Amino acid sequence: MCPGENIFRSSIEVSCNYHRYLHAGVYSITYRAGNYEPVVIDNVVVGNDSTTIVNVQLDSLVGIEDDEKLQNEVHIYPNPVKDVLNVLLPQMAREVILTNATGQIVLRSISGEREIQLDISNLQSGIYLMQIDFDHHQVSKKIIIF
Repeated sequence: MCPGENIFRSSIEVSCNYHRYLHAGVYSITYRAGNYEPVVIDNVVVGNDSTTIVNVQLDSLVGIEDDEKLQNEVHIYPNPVKDVLNVLLPQMAREVILTNATGQIVLRSISGEREIQLDISNLQSGIYLMQIDFDHHQVSKKIIIF
């Protein structure tokens, strides 16, 4: 990343004069930001005597405010729960995983729905962690089973 670069914009222009450290040629650039999927740009031509400017479109990269908003839009009830746990999501999730206190996966759901009902009647009482994986986000919630 370039000094002063802002990863929370939807488009980034990278022009850091890194070409001075590379031999002339064609490169692939991998741009990583936090836990988000990396963006790969192929066929970047670097010359010996000019600054190389790469425009990177990062439509799927969002800021911390969006993660907090998503966290608040996930509704799980009842909690504490005994038999059936209801999960209401603001968008479809890729996967919902429930782990026990030791980190063991005790339930996994891949439903593609925004409203999910999970039968947890066979699980022991205790504190569990629910991890909800969206395309470019992850939300965790504490669940109490009695």
